[in-house]
Amino acid sequence: MAIGSGVPYNSHTGNGVTRTFAYGFTLLDAGDLTVTVAGAATSAYTISGIGNAGGGSITFAVAPPNGAAVLIRRVIDLGRTSEYHTNADL
Repeated sequence: MAIGSGVPYNSHTGNGVTRTFAYGFTLLDAGDLTVTVAGAATSAYTISGIGNAGGGSITFAVAPPNGAAVLIRRVIDLGRTSEYHTNADL
């Protein structure tokens, strides 16, 4: 599997017409994506390209207003799933 961009966000500017915006990072789960329009979180979009190293795109139900900042970010909750004890076997 190829490794995608290490930059976990893309920013765009709405124009009132365009509904589809690209992201250029690997996304493995739709729940790891946060999208804001003019600083307000939204969930009125669909995602394509999950699992693609080169990224994909989101398509809004309604085009963001002209001049509105669109921020697409990957936010992964990091957590340890294994516990290692001092001087214990691995």
